[in-house]
Amino acid sequence: MVDKFFFDQVNHKVSASKGGPDKETKYYDADLTGCMHDLISIIYNVRNVNFEQYDEGAQFDVKVFIEEEYPLKVELRKKNYETRVRGLGKQKTYLIRPQVVSGHFFKEDTRMDIYISDDGNRIPLMIESPESVGKVKAVLREYKGLRHPFVCNE
Repeated sequence: MVDKFFFDQVNHKVSASKGGPDKETKYYDADLTGCMHDLISIIYNVRNVNFEQYDEGAQFDVKVFIEEEYPLKVELRKKNYETRVRGLGKQKTYLIRPQVVSGHFFKEDTRMDIYISDDGNRIPLMIESPESVGKVKAVLREYKGLRHPFVCNE
């Protein structure tokens, strides 16, 4: 299955296609109610959030488009959280947990934990999502062109 989204943030529109090798491709357009994200851009958008203004457990809103708009909550689970990241050692992070949209890419009650560096870069260091037979994990392997120095502790 391949989903493609082309966002026109200025005019609040999206052109999308959904299909794949075994399915006919469906094309559609939709109007948006403001700034919108896809699953990947949420991760980069939250880098701009001032986490210091929130207490642990606080939630903030983000909108995602997956065939339609979904208003989701993102929870700040922990601040200044020490996390072991393979290849990077122990890192101070913000642990955030966005809601996921079940039925599209995720099963009911799925959660996703995103560990963002607690420094000026706020880069996503690791993403974890439990599955029935273990967990899916994405770990930052390489970085370049950062605005602020990044200390690798391994």
